[in-house]
Amino acid sequence: MGLALFREHLLETGDAAGRVVRSFVDCVGLDRGGQAVDRGALASVQRMCGLLRVYTSHLEPAILAASATFFEAEGVALMAAGDVPGYLRRVEAWLRAEVGGVTR
Repeated sequence: MGLALFREHLLETGDAAGRVVRSFVDCVGLDRGGQAVDRGALASVQRMCGLLRVYTSHLEPAILAASATFFEAEGVALMAAGDVPGYLRRVEAWLRAEVGGVTR
């Protein structure tokens, strides 16, 4: 009952859900850029969104869109440099980091 009321309040109060999603995506972008972020807080927000049943409707689409934009831009820049072995090393590092972020 309490979760349902909080979910309703979150979704109906101005742009509260949108601000949470934008802040989460911004923090993920900072993390991908090498800046320190509170990964525990990110994991908590992710769990909260799952419990409130707004992860797939609100958070996931924003994360996927931001990820596509980030990795496309990074891939284009690395391929433009013409360093295929360096590109492959960077892709492997990204995959490890993304899997690590998911399994924490």
